Amino acid sequence: MALSDHERHQLAAMEQQLALQDPALAQRLRRRPRRVWIRAALALTLGASLLIAGLVTTAASVGWGLVLSLVGGALVGLGAWRLLRRWRPPSPH
Repeated sequence: MALSDHERHQLAAMEQQLALQDPALAQRLRRRPRRVWIRAALALTLGASLLIAGLVTTAASVGWGLVLSLVGGALVGLGAWRLLRRWRPPSPH
């Protein structure tokens, strides 16, 4: 969900006030977005690896290849969804 410029300014003001009241909590909130990127990157990497392994395995065993491909595809989709959910288009200002 993308925020409007007004909502971003309100959020920044609330974060500044929170930083004055509870610096430890403000620090944790600032670090949180990095974890989202790391989890998304891990899901994409693991998913792509499983997807490739599934395609290779299909030659030997269709059942296992299909399972690996489906799990890999689901992880790639999850990682992409997390990245797209966090991505915000650049502000026109």
